[in-house]
Amino acid sequence: MTAPQVGLGQKRPPRSGRCRGCGQTPRRSDVAKGTCFKDECEKPAKGRGLCSVHYVQAMKSGDPPPILRTRAVCSVCGKKAVSYGFCSKHVARWRRYGDPLITQRVMEDSPERFWKKVNKNGPLPGFDTLAADTGPCWVWTTLPKPGRYTSINTGGRTRAGHIVSWEYANGPVPEGLELDHLCRNRGCVNPDHLEAVTRRINILRGDLPKLKWSRRKKS
Repeated sequence: MTAPQVGLGQKRPPRSGRCRGCGQTPRRSDVAKGTCFKDECEKPAKGRGLCSVHYVQAMKSGDPPPILRTRAVCSVCGKKAVSYGFCSKHVARWRRYGDPLITQRVMEDSPERFWKKVNKNGPLPGFDTLAADTGPCWVWTTLPKPGRYTSINTGGRTRAGHIVSWEYANGPVPEGLELDHLCRNRGCVNPDHLEAVTRRINILRGDLPKLKWSRRKKS
């Protein structure tokens, strides 16, 4: 059986949802998964919802099946798959954590893991700072952006690196106080370059031009 010829100026008759070869209706669940909709065939669909073997047979018979758009879906949530059988959200989790079901990797809170990320041979603080004679700065092995604090994921949350370093060396920060970098290097995690002070003192020791000018006038 061959397809009817369409003359000039005539419209092609609408195609039914049934396959012209076997008369069966394609199963949308199989098409969505990207498999051939022929019975007892689980090969991946290549064209028009058929595998390569059934597609060639249908084209040779002169009665190809209707065009069906195959749509790969995510194996976790059923949304449109973009890569490796996952949607964009779950493939990002799989690449980052190795499991598409993990929302955030909980890292253990251990000093060994923390100090592996610290380089204790950093630059020396300036001679005009309060940490001039306390040794070099301890910087992160992966240097943060200039003027930024270091951060590390411990216990399922992100914390500042200099606070974690202080707690390992001196215990928790006293209530009502905050840590000030005596070396004026925010990326430093050396406990000797940190001091627990009040917010007022921390602000007065800042690097703002107005504060520098006021300190110069007082001196």
